[in-house]
Amino acid sequence: MALPNVGKSEGYFPYRIPLYKSFATNNQKIRLIRKNSHNPATLVQIKKILKKKEIDVLFIDGDHSYEGVKQDFEMYAPLVKKNGLIVFHDIVVIPSDQNCNVNKFWEEIKKSYDYKEFVENWEQGNCGIGVIYKNT
Repeated sequence: MALPNVGKSEGYFPYRIPLYKSFATNNQKIRLIRKNSHNPATLVQIKKILKKKEIDVLFIDGDHSYEGVKQDFEMYAPLVKKNGLIVFHDIVVIPSDQNCNVNKFWEEIKKSYDYKEFVENWEQGNCGIGVIYKNT
């Protein structure tokens, strides 16, 4: 989720499309949408695709600014079903990137949910996964 710089970076590399589609098993279908997640039209498009179905897992890894990750959460978390998962990438402080503040949003949001953190070393300087369990 979240490709705020789609005009510059185009999100993920097109050669990865077959890899991402291979994640589906049996009757599952993966839809890849390379658009700006902050654009309300993107949310409308996703809701049309979902046809009022809720999602099991939301993975947020896009705009790493505090405002950007917060906006992605606020826009897309309502699409996640009760007991679903909302996953954040880069919850570890990245000292070399002053614009990356996922860690600040993570510290705030995890107080309101049951959560799990997957971090090898909090001093590693990047990465880390945070998962919250949507109980409502």
